[in-house]
Amino acid sequence: MTEGVAAKKQPAPAVATTGGGGGGALSHALHERVLAPLVCASFVGAILASTLLCNAAVAAVLLWPRWAPGWTLLALMAALALSPIGGDTPRWAAAYISYACRAAAGYFSATLVLEDEGAIAADRPYIIALEPHSALPTGVPVAFGTYSALLPPSLQGRTHGLVSSVCFKFPIVRQLYRWWGFRPITKGSMRRLLAAGRAVVLVPGGVQECLVMEHEGVEVAFLR
Repeated sequence: MTEGVAAKKQPAPAVATTGGGGGGALSHALHERVLAPLVCASFVGAILASTLLCNAAVAAVLLWPRWAPGWTLLALMAALALSPIGGDTPRWAAAYISYACRAAAGYFSATLVLEDEGAIAADRPYIIALEPHSALPTGVPVAFGTYSALLPPSLQGRTHGLVSSVCFKFPIVRQLYRWWGFRPITKGSMRRLLAAGRAVVLVPGGVQECLVMEHEGVEVAFLR
């Protein structure tokens, strides 16, 4: 380790302007107040969307068995839950995830501090651990996602967060998390990634850690 500490701060995402100064201000406000919060919420929102849509599909089929849209939604959710999700991330999905990482880093003013960036080799596998897990470890996609710009160049594009395998059972969640670079936290998955020279990120406490939180439901939170 070196004595100096180098801090990498993610610059605010670029905001497209529409010409005049008023248009630029409007575009910036739209990004800050609407787009950034929406993409920041996609990591957690995917779980909510999947739950609501699956429940809505089942309820529609049971309550209105002759209503075609209900069966269509149920078939769509089943297809998303059972279809293969391997292969490369589509370009449009990679572009969205990259934007989400930049927006989240700017929204939360996130930084990644490295004591010795040169010590991280681009051709070696790494295991990165962080704490705490909390309800959801939102710091993983922001700072350690495959497309996170906060990562040093030697780790960008080859770092994968490891999440509970149950996440890959739910429609929408499994697709989004796969595109984000997440992989199941299983022994086989971890071994394959490390053998391929990848870096993996895990939270040792896992979901079990949530069960030992204070009974009063109190947790320290840093608000923007």
